[in-house]
Amino acid sequence: MNKTILSGLSAIALLATGAVNAQVTESVDVGVTIQKEAPVVTISGLDSAMTSSYDGDRFSEVLRNNFCIYSSTVNFSFMLEGTNDQGGDFFLSAPGETLLGYHPSLSQASPTGNIEASLTGELTAGEAVSIDGNEFVQDETCTDYENVILALSFYAYGNPNDLNTVYDSIDDGLEHVFTDTLTMTVTPEL
Repeated sequence: MNKTILSGLSAIALLATGAVNAQVTESVDVGVTIQKEAPVVTISGLDSAMTSSYDGDRFSEVLRNNFCIYSSTVNFSFMLEGTNDQGGDFFLSAPGETLLGYHPSLSQASPTGNIEASLTGELTAGEAVSIDGNEFVQDETCTDYENVILALSFYAYGNPNDLNTVYDSIDDGLEHVFTDTLTMTVTPEL
């Protein structure tokens, strides 16, 4: 009986050795596609008008507009241009009136809508500023909160420290409308 078991094991070993020595060659083609999507920027929640009323004494010296900027890239550039720009400065104008200068700036908003940190300082008209959006990344629909604040602070042209010049020129009981139209450009940085 011992002999029979040994010869059975030898036959199995012989069959196994034959299977290991057999060579099979097969070829398969594999296609690989790499696609990079174009960067996306979305601006949402921006009010189309920022207004301040003059109450006979003064008007708001700072206007704020909370909104959301989403960029599929973390860094992006931000630029403002106004229809009344002069030498990089921004102005509100009214026919026959003193120009009302203003300094726009962009800040990071907190979840409660307050200013968290300045992103740009005072902007220069037509000059792009690079922004690191690492700290306030949002999804494309800004479901968490509006993450930036555009603020406009006003000054009297020719005398940045004296808004009374502007107040005096419009304190005549007539309606005065100072306007400017801003163009905002947000460009993803690769």
